[in-house]
Amino acid sequence: MPTRINATPATFYYGMAVGLDGALYFSTADKLMKISSDGTASQVLSSGYHLVVVDGSGNFYLHDGHLHFVSGVPGSSSMFDHQDITPTDPNNGTGDPGEVRGIAVGSNGDVYTLSLLGGTGVQDQDSGLWSFPPAVIKYSAADVTTDGGEITGTKVFELPMGSSVAFPVHMLFDLSGNLLILTSNCRYKITPGGTVTSVITAASSMDMDSDGNLWTGDYVGIHKILPNGSTTLIAALQSLHNVVVGYGGSVYCMGGLGVYQLVSSETGTTANPTHGGVGGTIVFTAVDPTITFTVPDLIYGHAPFAVNATSNSAGAFTYTVTGGNATVSGNIVTLTGSGDVTLHAAQAAATGYTAGTKNVTFAVTDAPAPVYSDVKGTFDVPSGGLKFQAGSNPRVGSGTLVAGACTINNTTISPSSQIFLQTKGTGSNVGSLYVSAKVPAVSFTVHSTNSSDTSDFEYFIIELV
Repeated sequence: MPTRINATPATFYYGMAVGLDGALYFSTADKLMKISSDGTASQVLSSGYHLVVVDGSGNFYLHDGHLHFVSGVPGSSSMFDHQDITPTDPNNGTGDPGEVRGIAVGSNGDVYTLSLLGGTGVQDQDSGLWSFPPAVIKYSAADVTTDGGEITGTKVFELPMGSSVAFPVHMLFDLSGNLLILTSNCRYKITPGGTVTSVITAASSMDMDSDGNLWTGDYVGIHKILPNGSTTLIAALQSLHNVVVGYGGSVYCMGGLGVYQLVSSETGTTANPTHGGVGGTIVFTAVDPTITFTVPDLIYGHAPFAVNATSNSAGAFTYTVTGGNATVSGNIVTLTGSGDVTLHAAQAAATGYTAGTKNVTFAVTDAPAPVYSDVKGTFDVPSGGLKFQAGSNPRVGSGTLVAGACTINNTTISPSSQIFLQTKGTGSNVGSLYVSAKVPAVSFTVHSTNSSDTSDFEYFIIELV
C-alpha cells in the first residue's frame, strides 16, 4: 500500500480525502459523504467541513471553524472537538487564527494549520488599521488527540505580506518531509531545516502521489508536475474545486456538478462534456429529487387553501398555476371558477440534489343544488335569487301550442313530477293551460281549453320527495 500524503482542498469549496479503507470522503455544505469502493454513496456525518484530511494511520482531521480529530472512520469513531487558536499576538489579543485554509500532519502526528490571520499584526500608519499575514501554526499531537478543549499552537512560518502572497489555499508534506504551501499565485517549500524557496504558479489545490509527483488543480484543469518540474495538463475542467490522490494512484477531483475519478491518471482521455469536459468517470453527482405533490378534488366556493409539496431535497418550492380557474400567491391557492386546475411546483437545487418539478391536476366542480325536505314556514334564498341552469332535460323551459296542444320531451318526468304552466300572452285564441298527460321518463303534454290556441307558454318542473 503506497504512503498516503495528506492534503486539503481550497477553503472556498468543501473538503475531500481518501481513507485507509480506500473509500472517498467528501463534504457538502451540510454533510460528510462516503463513497465506498463498490460505488455506494452514504452519509457519515450530518455536518459540513471545508477541510477533510486523513493521516497515515487512518485518523481524520476536519475543520469547520474548529479543529476536529477523529480517531478512525467518521461516524463510527470518537470525535474530539477543539477550539484551535494562535499564539497571542500583542496586536491581536484574541489569538484568533481567522479562516484556516489548510491542514497537514507531520510524521510525528503534530498538526499544522494554514491560518489566514496567524501572523504578527502590522498597523497602517495612515489608516490605523491592523493587518495580519497568513501563517503556519503547529499544534502538538498530544493536544490534538486529547478529548476536546482549547488548544494553542506555535507559529512556525509567516507568509510575507504583499500582493505576491494573494490567498493561501492549500498545504501538505511531500515525501522528503518538506512543507509545501500553496497560495493562489505562488507555491512555497519549507525544508525541515527551515530553508524557504518559492515558485510562481496559479492553482487552487494540490496533492502528491507515492512517486513524488505533485497533482494540482486550477481553473484550466488537473496538472501533473514531475519531481524534475515538468508539467502536463492531464484533464480539462474549468470549475475545478480540489484534487486528491488515492491509493493505487487513483485521482479524484471535485468540479462541475459532482466528484470525479480520472479514467487514466496519465492521459484522462475519456471526456464527459456534460460535466465540463473532465477526463474521467463521475462517481458522485447531484441526483433528481423525489417530489410528492397532491391536491384533492374541490367544490367551487372552497376557501383559499395552502399547498405544500414534499421532497427528499431541502430546496425551496415555488408554485404557479399553469391551467384552470385559480390564482396562487406564495403557496396559497384561490379558486376563481369550476373546471380542472393544474398547479406546477418547482423546487430549487440543493446540496446533493438537482432542481425538480412536479405538476398536479385536480377537479373543481360546482356545488350541487340544495334539496329541501318537509319545508315549513320560510327558508333563505341567496341574494342573487334562485338560478336554474339549462341543458339536456331542463326543469325550466318554454313551448308553443299548435292547435291547442304541445308535447315536451323530457326524460326526467316521473309520476310525482309537478308541472307549473304560465302563458306568455303571445299568439292567438289564448285559453287556459293544463297538463293532459305525463309519460314517465319520456314526455309530458300541455293542452289549452281552446283547441285553436297557438300561444307560447313557460313551464317549471319540481319533484316531490
